[in-house]
Amino acid sequence: MVSLAHSLYQEALPALQLWDEDNQATILVVRKGYSPKLRHITRTHKVNLSGLSEVFHDDSAELEYCKTDVQAADIFTKALPPQKWAPALRLLGIRTDLSSELRTKEGAAATRPK
Repeated sequence: MVSLAHSLYQEALPALQLWDEDNQATILVVRKGYSPKLRHITRTHKVNLSGLSEVFHDDSAELEYCKTDVQAADIFTKALPPQKWAPALRLLGIRTDLSSELRTKEGAAATRPK
């Protein structure tokens, strides 16, 4: 119960607004250095938006848009339609099909007399 309550109030609920944003909105917030909708982020997550903005205005770091089709984290942050699950799992390196070698071994095991 303690873990559930902690994760809900400290992580999940404050992050809901972030999940509603795509990375274009995030890029815009970082470039501006502030967002009224994310004013809680400093308090709840200890993230300094103006500090992030300064880092990305410097030439030492670059922030660029990444299409949603190549973002592995989307499977954890969005309600994906069924047709997007297989590509999302592949981005994470999770295989959902049995290799032909495994299918052959399972088939051979099933046909062996007991």
